[in-house]
Amino acid sequence: MEAKERASFVSGYTKVLTTSWQDAAYRKELIENPKEAIKRFGLDTPANARVKIITDVVSDPNLEAQVAIWDSGKQTGSYELFVPPTPEAADFELNDEILAQVDGGIACCSCCCCPCCSCT
Repeated sequence: MEAKERASFVSGYTKVLTTSWQDAAYRKELIENPKEAIKRFGLDTPANARVKIITDVVSDPNLEAQVAIWDSGKQTGSYELFVPPTPEAADFELNDEILAQVDGGIACCSCCCCPCCSCT
């Protein structure tokens, strides 16, 4: 797959993933009518091609493997997209220790470059 085609696929695939994670109606459409659902984001396939959405992904996503699988669909006529479940966000409070590690600005300036500098 050439660089421009790869970039176009990755962009469309990313949009398919994020939309399916945010919109239950789109995810349902993706499962029931995958060719039309992915076409919305520029992932076109030949008219006689089959598109299968695989949702039971058990390993970490591998973009390079997905690109290769999609590219092989050109020869086989069967395209597969891995669409894992919506990732869960971490749910925890930021404590004082974590907040102390966040650098929100310059607390100390040690780079006096001239006498007129305000950091003397």
